[in-house]
Amino acid sequence: MNGNSNLGLWSGVSQNVRGARKYGADEMAGDAAKALAAAMDNLDDIWTAATRMPERLRVAAPVPSAFLLFALKEDGRGHALAETVSIRVPAGELENMDDARIALFGPPEGVEVLANSLRVTREAGKGYLLQAAGEVPQVPGTYNGAVYVGGTHPRALADLHVVVEGTPAAGRAKKRAAKPGTARTATSRRRSSQD
Repeated sequence: MNGNSNLGLWSGVSQNVRGARKYGADEMAGDAAKALAAAMDNLDDIWTAATRMPERLRVAAPVPSAFLLFALKEDGRGHALAETVSIRVPAGELENMDDARIALFGPPEGVEVLANSLRVTREAGKGYLLQAAGEVPQVPGTYNGAVYVGGTHPRALADLHVVVEGTPAAGRAKKRAAKPGTARTATSRRRSSQD
C-alpha cells in the first residue's frame, strides 16, 4: 500500500467523523474495516521488504494465457462468438490500474476487424473480462497478442491467443479427390498392423 492510499483512507475517516450526519456504530465499523485492511496491506509491504532482497531491475513474472476460439458454425457460414474469459488481478493491485488494452498481431486483412470486436472491461473486485462483442471476425487464422495496462505502472495481464477457424482449403479438397486411394491405403495399413 502506498502513502497516497493511507492518506486517502485517513482523510475519508476524518470526513466521516466531522460530517454533518450522525457518526454511529455502522459508520465506525466501516471505517474500522477499511483501517484494518490498510494495516494488513502495510504489514504485507513491510514483510515483503524485510524478507526479499531489493531488486534493481524489474523481474519477469509469469503471465496467464487467454484463449479465444471463433469456431466455424456447423453450416459453415460465419463464426460463433468466443466465450468470455476472466483475467484475475489481486484486489490490492486492481485499485491502482488503468483501463486495460489489447495489442493484437495476425493476418493483416483480419487483425483490425478482430481487434475492434474484442473488449476488455473491469470485473468489480476480481480483474478484467475479455469478451467478443460487435462484428464477428471472418478472416481465418491465428492471432496473438497481449492484454495489458499502460500508465505509470505498465503491466501485462495475459498473453492472448485467438483462433478464427476456416473452411478446409479448396486445394486440399481437390488433392483428396484426385487421390481417393491414399486415405484407404493408410486406413488399411492401420487395420492390418492391429491384426
